[in-house]
Amino acid sequence: MAEGYTQIFQSGPLLMVMASLITGLAWLFYLIQPALLASFSAKYGSFRWVDGSPGFLEFIELSCKCVFHAGELFTVAYKLLKTANGLLLIPFPHSPTGFLLLLPKELIAEYARQPESIVSFHTYVRNAMHAKYSLFGDNVLDNNIQKPIVYRELFQKLPDKMDMMNEELVMAINDGVTANLDSHGEISINMWDTATAILSRACNRIIAGHPLCRNQEYLDAAVHYAVSMFSLAVYLRFIPPFLRPLLASLVRRPLSRDRDIVAKHAIPVIEERMKMIEEAEIKGVEPKLPNDLLSAALKVARKDSNSKLEYTPMMMVNRILAFNFLQSYSNTLTVTNAVYDLTSLPQAEFDRTVTDTRAELSWELRRPNAWSHDFVN
Repeated sequence: MAEGYTQIFQSGPLLMVMASLITGLAWLFYLIQPALLASFSAKYGSFRWVDGSPGFLEFIELSCKCVFHAGELFTVAYKLLKTANGLLLIPFPHSPTGFLLLLPKELIAEYARQPESIVSFHTYVRNAMHAKYSLFGDNVLDNNIQKPIVYRELFQKLPDKMDMMNEELVMAINDGVTANLDSHGEISINMWDTATAILSRACNRIIAGHPLCRNQEYLDAAVHYAVSMFSLAVYLRFIPPFLRPLLASLVRRPLSRDRDIVAKHAIPVIEERMKMIEEAEIKGVEPKLPNDLLSAALKVARKDSNSKLEYTPMMMVNRILAFNFLQSYSNTLTVTNAVYDLTSLPQAEFDRTVTDTRAELSWELRRPNAWSHDFVN
């Protein structure tokens, strides 16, 4: 018996080395699989590559360009797309598949008409976001209650939200910009950071309401979570599925920390509203909840067939994070670039553009159907 234990103990290091070697080889194969697929699969044989000729080594070289010289590579891709008659294949290591197919604009409408069974946006989002780790469970996508809530509250009922969002925008601009102007009425700002601070506060007025929309620690954590999700998706792309249960929790630590901070501030608010809902049910009346997405999500979760999972404080925290992810990056990107475009104009054109825009907005907002879908478009 002792001899058997000794032999196992002596062979332990060898087994560890072999296991490490096999794991390393499997990991390497996973990383080069997109290159093999794009280079040798007949499925992609007819596609033109964005630069150079098809081939395994060429794919690796283009992948390096995509990582380290993305601007140069996508400039080439843009020029090619203007004259291309078909799809272009471009290595893109950040993508779940490892490469992308770029469409000429003439084909985009046809692509968009394809049914879910052929071109599945849902499948792509699931693979790209890794919801099990980034959203703390697949349930946020499997039971996507936030989609109809956003449609109803920010599309059909948009006018109901604009007064309070406008109020919060004005206060955020006053606190972040106006209050810090120098004696000449000027201020130097980082546009991205400033837009993030203003928009996160204004958007959280309609996501979670008071007092969360003015809680800086909550806002910082929500913004950091929304931005970090992109990084997490990229990191997980390079970890093979069989290692994700082991390594993903390490990669996810910043997101977990953000969720803990959001939960610390949000759970008391959530529990208070849950109490209001339950007391209203006993009385047989509608609960008088704040007019925001959190309230809408709580009411939907309460009636959900899987309410034991949905109607819980931590699941509502996950929903709040999902709402923040949906609003954070794209809004900040749009506003930042709009301001950059405006400030790059010659002074006379800048003054004329701002004056015309203000006049159009003022005229539209005086109409009885201000903030309608047609107006926003």
